[in-house]
Amino acid sequence: MRNLIIILLSMFCYVAVKGQIMIEYHVVTPKKSFKTNMYRYNAETKKYESTKYIKKGEDVFIRVHGVNTLIYTPKITWNERNFITLAPTSMNTLFGLEEKGGTAEAAKTESEKGGKTMMKANTLVQSSVPPVALDSSTSSVADTAATKVLLQACHGYCKNLERIQQLDITKEHLIRELVSPGLTNTTKSKSVLSVLPSNQALKDIISDYNRSYENIKDEYQKQLDQIQDPNARKKAIDALDYMKKAHEKIEDGQYDALAMEIIQIKEKLTDSTTFVFESGVFVPKSDQLDIIINFERPKDSKAPDLDKSILKKRIRGGLKVDFSVGPALSFGPNAENVKFEPLDTPGDSVTIKSYRTGLGVRPGIAAFIHISPRVHKDISPVFSFGIGADFDGALDTNVSYYVGGGAILGKKKRVIIQLGLSLIRTNRLNPLIENDGEYKKEFVNQLDNDGLINSLKPSGFFSLSYNITGGDN
Repeated sequence: MRNLIIILLSMFCYVAVKGQIMIEYHVVTPKKSFKTNMYRYNAETKKYESTKYIKKGEDVFIRVHGVNTLIYTPKITWNERNFITLAPTSMNTLFGLEEKGGTAEAAKTESEKGGKTMMKANTLVQSSVPPVALDSSTSSVADTAATKVLLQACHGYCKNLERIQQLDITKEHLIRELVSPGLTNTTKSKSVLSVLPSNQALKDIISDYNRSYENIKDEYQKQLDQIQDPNARKKAIDALDYMKKAHEKIEDGQYDALAMEIIQIKEKLTDSTTFVFESGVFVPKSDQLDIIINFERPKDSKAPDLDKSILKKRIRGGLKVDFSVGPALSFGPNAENVKFEPLDTPGDSVTIKSYRTGLGVRPGIAAFIHISPRVHKDISPVFSFGIGADFDGALDTNVSYYVGGGAILGKKKRVIIQLGLSLIRTNRLNPLIENDGEYKKEFVNQLDNDGLINSLKPSGFFSLSYNITGGDN
């Protein structure tokens, strides 16, 4: 009993564990150059292993490699296709089926669902500020002790002002490299970062500038009263006003925020996840899953467009029902009718001579229902049953029945090759008479249907049927 419980629990756990498929999409070049790999998660080894198909009901997600998510936003559209074939009219009438056909589609679009939201770099474009310069007239102030202090503070401020304005050049270089199609991984980003100031240097630029500006304000307040020359005093006041206006432009340009944003983007460029996008999970339930991958970018970005891609993945698992119509050729002894001729003999008796007609084959046409497993290839085994009409002579037709199996070929418009058993109506001698038997003429004349009995007899059949009502992909 214990072993039985363990087995049942194991079976339940096996069923309960849902498969997970990861499709890796690698961007190679911006123009229709990519490669894909597909993996299934193995719960025992806890690793993804290569696979060639997706099972119905499995969790599927996309992992895009080689895309700079600071610039591009991948958009994933999941488009399901069901290749449904129309039932022949005879099937609709006989089994009360609804007329449905074509390709059933269901689409779902997602953007970064379940993925990481990356900081976008397009805000850098808004941080530019025209360069400013201190009025050179400050250098002509009388050479007094006070003016020497002010000149020294002024030179320190101008130096740091030039340094902080170098952030514009750093920004332009970073933007130019960010939109480069070759920036697809951290290895390539290292060459970009190597020519940029270090993070500490960027922080020092901001702190040095702020310190020099505070210093020059303090010194002007201390030393201004020491300058007695009215002309020199006016030039010092003008220079201070000019530096205050320059500082306002620096603040308006938000250079401190720009430096921090450059630092953050540099850190992102050293993070491998910046060049990987992972979609949310989709559960396919149809015959084929079309995955449409688009890449959006800011309208004002100079980055090249990345062409969209469509990945078509067939789904495996479950059963499919298809319909077809085609010729069915019954063969074997029961495919031949029996006829007889009464041969006159002396007296009032006749001798019965029976013979078979035909070549052991009976042509017909049939409408089939096919049940097959859903597979990810264009060939699968199939079980079929159908109803049709066989041709007994030029004008005579009889209802016939078919059951068999074979192979179904194709994805949407299918060809079915099958062998099986058919039930066809065949004429046989009345059990009351035998071949080469002698019977009274009066007895023979009273037999129904000239001494023949028409009944269903089993026979083999071969069929090559086709369905032209499959939907286009």
